[in-house]
Amino acid sequence: WRHPKAPTAPTSPRLIIPTSKTSYLARDTRSQLTEEQKKYSKSKVGAVHIFNLKALQTAEKPVFIVEGEIDALSIIDAGGEAIALGSTANVKKLLDTLRATAPAQPLIVALDNDTAGQKAQQELTEGLKQLSIEFYEYNPAGDYKDANESLQGDREAFIARVARADNIKRELIEAERAEYMLNSTASHLQEFIDGIKNSVNTPYIPTGFKNLD
Repeated sequence: WRHPKAPTAPTSPRLIIPTSKTSYLARDTRSQLTEEQKKYSKSKVGAVHIFNLKALQTAEKPVFIVEGEIDALSIIDAGGEAIALGSTANVKKLLDTLRATAPAQPLIVALDNDTAGQKAQQELTEGLKQLSIEFYEYNPAGDYKDANESLQGDREAFIARVARADNIKRELIEAERAEYMLNSTASHLQEFIDGIKNSVNTPYIPTGFKNLD
């Protein structure tokens, strides 16, 4: 592959991922790259588009929002639904799209586990709150940086985490209920009653007053 705007540049083997009918990502497939080659390892051609944007309307389960196109493909390969920003700089572009048309399913914000990704995640979640769009924050990558690294590092565990997202709303409700019951007055009242039962035969503390003792 050679960038269309650099006809004299050296060619390189690339994975081509269409992002629309008139744009695509060309990702270098070589395992060993120089520092200079790394700068151009992910080349975008054409106007900026959110990858797999149609999933917002066609999906029948919650839709993951991830950063990279490869991350979205990893989620899809694991049985989930996903769209990709393509870059953390595209948060506003996605919010503008959602402002015009609300998604058919809840969204799951799962950007990269690095400083830039978490900063963009905060910006995105705040924007979704303002739009009153149902969303959840959930990390399918585990301890890995992103979804694709997780898929490569431990495929079975990654697939299991993606599958959990299908019932994320129910799981969160159950978790909140369990936490509430743990910290509720009812829970402490039972502890109080149990304490009374357990102290029935505890020897009294003598006061010197016969009737009181």
